[in-house]
Amino acid sequence: MTAFRFGSLCLAWVTGVAVFATLKDGVINAQEKQGADPLSLVLIQADLDDANKTLAIFDLDDDASLDEAECKKLKWAASVGDADLNHDQKLSQPEIALHFASVRDQLDIQQIDRTVAKRAIQKHDANRNGQIDPDEITSAWPPEPDQIDSNQDGILTVEELTHAFAFRRVVREEIGIIGVDQGWAVKISKRFDRDGDGKIGPSEWEQTPIPSNPEAGDEDGDGLLSVMEIATMLAKHRQKLGLTAKDLLTARNLVLPFDQDFDGVVSKAELARFVGLPESVTANLTAFDTNKDGDVSLLEIEKELGKRRDEKGYTDQDSAEANRLMMRHDVNHDKVIRADELKGKSGGGFLGKDVLPQADRDDNQAIDTDELARFLARERE
Repeated sequence: MTAFRFGSLCLAWVTGVAVFATLKDGVINAQEKQGADPLSLVLIQADLDDANKTLAIFDLDDDASLDEAECKKLKWAASVGDADLNHDQKLSQPEIALHFASVRDQLDIQQIDRTVAKRAIQKHDANRNGQIDPDEITSAWPPEPDQIDSNQDGILTVEELTHAFAFRRVVREEIGIIGVDQGWAVKISKRFDRDGDGKIGPSEWEQTPIPSNPEAGDEDGDGLLSVMEIATMLAKHRQKLGLTAKDLLTARNLVLPFDQDFDGVVSKAELARFVGLPESVTANLTAFDTNKDGDVSLLEIEKELGKRRDEKGYTDQDSAEANRLMMRHDVNHDKVIRADELKGKSGGGFLGKDVLPQADRDDNQAIDTDELARFLARERE
């Protein structure tokens, strides 16, 4: 059994079945995740890579398939019958790839999880043997290695890291953490974790651009902030202000070029060092100095963008859906949807011509992303 646990959530891979569970008062409440129809699965590069690697190792007669004798040597030999889709007593490369896709689907593994796992191996694998050996595991990385090491052999493989990263990504999504929260949390931790323990302590978090009281984010009460705890604080802050991922990136991109000490504030002194900048550049930044003290903080920008977002009247979900629909309909890529890019009527994931007069606020016979998000918000209500 392969198992991961984070707080009250856990996931186990038991005899080929993914089981999601919550722990309460020592009692496990499990819910099996049913596998998808193999022919409905979408293959990613990782599935093909795993299939090719499997053939390279176990296809001893080099006939581009695994016969019954060769299949018996597979770790997942018990699942061979399910993987043999055409029932010819052999496994072809597509069938092997679909098996890995099925496993990945049940564990909710995405290509990004495999990519991050490979990057981690490249970064920490000092002897370049393709895995993380016991002497390459440090107190700072990875967090909770025992939970990643599913077979408890002291070695972390790409597969084990991939499964762990996937589970942690799912957990982050479940508690509302998105990419801009996690990425910023990682950046903060790397910048201020001076003792290299993988967490930030009171002496380290004083100058961080964390938007709220750091002690309030210490959920496990150990007096330190982990990356997950920082990301959770950032997610709550984003949700409280009603900001989208684009809003946060806009705010950070305004501050980062000038914020040399990375404390989340562009001081008058920092701004003065950039001599010769066009006035339009500095004016774009100083326009957010709402308290008129000469310094511009990341928090000031975020609050102003949140205020503007409230005035717009739509949520992150509306914005994301508007962007998806824009990509689907905007055939000529001019960043608006015109009448000839709409269907006769709405349905099947497409917008109909009846949407144009409802969404077109400025009567220019076109719908931009902002107008579409507003329309979606009204429809949702």
